[in-house]
Amino acid sequence: MAQCQVIRPDGLRALTTAARSALPSAAASREDAASSIDCEGDVDASKTSAGPAGAAVPITAHAIVALGLLSIGNILNYADRVIISVVGQQIKEEFGLSDTQFSLLTGPFFVAVYVTAAMLFGWLADRTSRRKIIATIITIWSAMTIASGFARSFAQIAVTRAGVGVGEGGSNPAALSLIADHFPIRRRSAAFAIFNATGILGILLAFVVGGYIAQHYGWRTAFFVAGVPGLVLAPVIWFFVKDPKRGQMDGQGQEQPAVPFREAVGMLMRNRPWLWLWIANALATFCNLGILQWLPIVFLRSHDL
Repeated sequence: MAQCQVIRPDGLRALTTAARSALPSAAASREDAASSIDCEGDVDASKTSAGPAGAAVPITAHAIVALGLLSIGNILNYADRVIISVVGQQIKEEFGLSDTQFSLLTGPFFVAVYVTAAMLFGWLADRTSRRKIIATIITIWSAMTIASGFARSFAQIAVTRAGVGVGEGGSNPAALSLIADHFPIRRRSAAFAIFNATGILGILLAFVVGGYIAQHYGWRTAFFVAGVPGLVLAPVIWFFVKDPKRGQMDGQGQEQPAVPFREAVGMLMRNRPWLWLWIANALATFCNLGILQWLPIVFLRSHDL
């Protein structure tokens, strides 16, 4: 059988785990998994979403609770991320910031830290408790969002925005890995779709609720209100979200050792479909975030809203 690689969004560990499952094995469960993967990377969900014995894997109450709480966390993730765009004009006026300075707050000071944190926490998610990682990073970004409301200078709010980037950068790697191990392959795409859709809801809440609060109570209060829910959610996730065995929904008998970082990056760089998707997503994010950050200010300046 031809060797091929399948990339799953469930952390760096999934890279070699999927590749190994595509190789012939003496175990019957590995044979079934291998036969469901062709050299184009397509997966037969009817085979791989079953357990080792071939029986369908039911969705448990633990899975539903995990998806619900992680989705709420994703709402808060996006709300806390974009709230600075909603109150940006007020911040610019109070601190006398130029457009360049404000773009630094919403761009490099946040994004550079976010990207670095995403890789770091993705590495940790392959090796430590994902539940604890998520609870910890929600606490970090929520505390930094509240701290933004206490900022008295450009430098102070720049530091707090970088802190928000540290927390939010670790959210998706650990959350997607947890979802993948709670749901069988046949239901996994739907679970991912629900999780990702909640991010848009977070943006909506930031603009509607955050805008109302900023208009009537000031931009500092908007940061306070945005940050508090995360401090409540974090301990709930810590105590009530189950951290299942990695690969349990893929018919693996035991967890495979974590993939070294360089090896994982090399496997991704050799996967041409993934590279094109990566480039396309980067370009789309570049355009979308540019509009998202500046559109509220344009409306305020040009249309007196």
